[in-house]
Amino acid sequence: MPDLEDGSGWASYQRYVINELKRINDAVGVITDKIEKFRQEDIAQLKTDIALLKFQSAMWGAAAGVLFGGVTTAVVSLMFKVMTK
Repeated sequence: MPDLEDGSGWASYQRYVINELKRINDAVGVITDKIEKFRQEDIAQLKTDIALLKFQSAMWGAAAGVLFGGVTTAVVSLMFKVMTK
């Protein structure tokens, strides 16, 4: 850090502070860019996960529907056979 005791100290310190603020601003910009990149990647991953879960739930629902339909058909068929004898 510059010495403030001599006559040019304030000007040096002013340049130092401005340079530090610029450096910090650049660092914040880099961090912001990284956060935005991660956020976009996370959103893309979440969309993929949601699509996969929708597909899986549709498949499980279809399988359960087929199973329930098959069991119901078998039960009704057996009941019909028993009643017609």
